[in-house]
Amino acid sequence: MSRKPMSITIDIDDAAAKERRQIEELEYRFLWLDLRTFPGYVQFLTCCGGVFFFYLIYGYCQVSMTVHM
Repeated sequence: MSRKPMSITIDIDDAAAKERRQIEELEYRFLWLDLRTFPGYVQFLTCCGGVFFFYLIYGYCQVSMTVHM
């Protein structure tokens, strides 16, 4: 009784294509604006600007809480 080796094959192209489709189906929204329609650098700058804007609001809230105490 000789044992035959078991092999599993995965078609990498199909898995990569499926993953790409899933990534393409994701929605990139920032303040109700779909960012998929913009180039990558505009998406990056928009996200950086949003983080900076909310950081300023956070700082303003901290200052206003300490001043009014």
